[in-house]
Amino acid sequence: MNMGATSSSDTSTAATSSSDTSIAATSSSDTSTAATSSSDTSTAATSSSDTSTASTSQKHSPAHGVMRTWRTLTENIAIRLITLLVYSAIGCVIPYIALYLRQLGLNAFQLGVLFTIRPVLGVFCTPIWGYIADRFKIWRIIFILSIIGSMSFGTSLIFIPTAERVPCNYAIQTLASSLGFPPYENNNSSIINNQSTITDEEYLSELKETMIKKREQESKTWLYTQHSLTIMFLEIVFMLFLYETFFAANLAFVDVSILCELDEEHESYSKFRSFGSLGWIIGCLLSASLLQLYRTTVTYCGMDFVVTDYKIAFLMMGGCYLISLPIACSITFENISNDVEYHAKEFMKLLMSPTHISVYVIGIFVGTCNGFVWYFLNYHLENLGATQLLMGIAMTVGALSEIVWGLFFQLKAVERLGHTKILVIALALYCIRFLIYAVLQNPLWILPVEIIQGASYFAVWNTLVSYTVHSFPPQFLATSISFLNAIFQNLGLGIGTFLSGYLIYRFDAATTCYIYCVASLCFLVLFIIVRRIFTNMEPEIESMNLIAKQEEEKRKTSESEQSVPAGTPPTPGVVPAPTFRRKSYSSIDDSS
Repeated sequence: MNMGATSSSDTSTAATSSSDTSIAATSSSDTSTAATSSSDTSTAATSSSDTSTASTSQKHSPAHGVMRTWRTLTENIAIRLITLLVYSAIGCVIPYIALYLRQLGLNAFQLGVLFTIRPVLGVFCTPIWGYIADRFKIWRIIFILSIIGSMSFGTSLIFIPTAERVPCNYAIQTLASSLGFPPYENNNSSIINNQSTITDEEYLSELKETMIKKREQESKTWLYTQHSLTIMFLEIVFMLFLYETFFAANLAFVDVSILCELDEEHESYSKFRSFGSLGWIIGCLLSASLLQLYRTTVTYCGMDFVVTDYKIAFLMMGGCYLISLPIACSITFENISNDVEYHAKEFMKLLMSPTHISVYVIGIFVGTCNGFVWYFLNYHLENLGATQLLMGIAMTVGALSEIVWGLFFQLKAVERLGHTKILVIALALYCIRFLIYAVLQNPLWILPVEIIQGASYFAVWNTLVSYTVHSFPPQFLATSISFLNAIFQNLGLGIGTFLSGYLIYRFDAATTCYIYCVASLCFLVLFIIVRRIFTNMEPEIESMNLIAKQEEEKRKTSESEQSVPAGTPPTPGVVPAPTFRRKSYSSIDDSS
């Protein structure tokens, strides 16, 4: 019995020992597993760190920059095509419309009045279109209507009948009187009357030289009766009224479609807008090339003139609009917030802040400068002896500089300098541009000058769009962008065309450029002073954006709660989608 008990005791002891050994082995295994897990974690962390380092290295590599640019160029094809086509349509006609109307017999003052009526209408029509679109959520319908109206009434300008001619002897008398040239005399008496004809080649040659010296060799007002010119002028006013009513929404809704498609990536707007500059190049070059083929020399009253058939340019404009129409029908404007209530008083309250006013006044002034550049620079170059081909090449150089600036420099400039400093630099460049225009004698020198276009006009426009997007809540997108187009593309442009036409009529193009140069310098100084004074007087933009942000997040939270079954735990690592334009301008540009 004792021996069995002892044996049983030993067996128990052995079992206990075995159990302890097993526990120890398990513990050792767990320790080893933990160590292995720790090692794997460390390896994973190291690998993650290496991957992150490699990713960062690749991100800043030239190859990555090229690929990113290529993706930017190939995404959102519909938006890029509509931008390209609309600006191509404008580029076909706008650079040459002053020359076309001048050839019909209108003088510089009449051109200034005409080009003032058009943008003044846009000042009222553009914000109204934007308000209607935001208020009733019909962005696409208005965009389509604007394209159809612009195509129809724009091309109708080629059907305006020419004015009635006067007898050549009376025309020469009128021309000589306007130039301060002595009247033609034969046998010590003036023979200019409605029945006689002047055939003295020496007198006509001297008169032609006087015209060239006074840079009036292409003006044909003296060839037509004042009554017929007045009737033609009123017909053009009526057609421009109909055209501008619809065209007012064109550019604004191109910008709205770009910003809607970009949503949170609206800082890339300049890269999309660069396709507008590309379209401008295509339109200008095609028009310039074809118009060069349609130039002929005709003789009026013993004097030779070069006449161009501008109808082809207007037909090309209509073709570009026609192609863009089905693309406009495919744009949905789906990223604009439809759930936030629209209050016009809130928009006006934000708009009337001193900082906003100072920035938008600069926008109006730059638009005024563009009134000369877009409508009367070619007028000035033609007086210097430039051909339509040279004008087209000059505008191409300017548009190429816009593309380069928009694709590679605009975003970096805003990040490093801020909006205010960009506007200051642009005003300085405008001062330099107009000074060069004033002293220009050889029209070929216009080509290197137009390189400044990207860092002046295009930088200002993209900066104003960025400023506007940051400054207003999402429910005011179409209204705010339409307002910006109204003051920049219409109000400023209208002031510029009227002022330029009057100054050229009163003085000459070179003196007008000197005046713009001095004005640019004055606005530069005033803008710096105003920004210094009102740098801390920012409006309640942040609170407005915060309200819009909270309302959008509540809506998304409500939708997610309805779509997810009760009791479902939240997915870790999932961040709610950001709202459109949540940060304000004041948080970006105070440092500048």
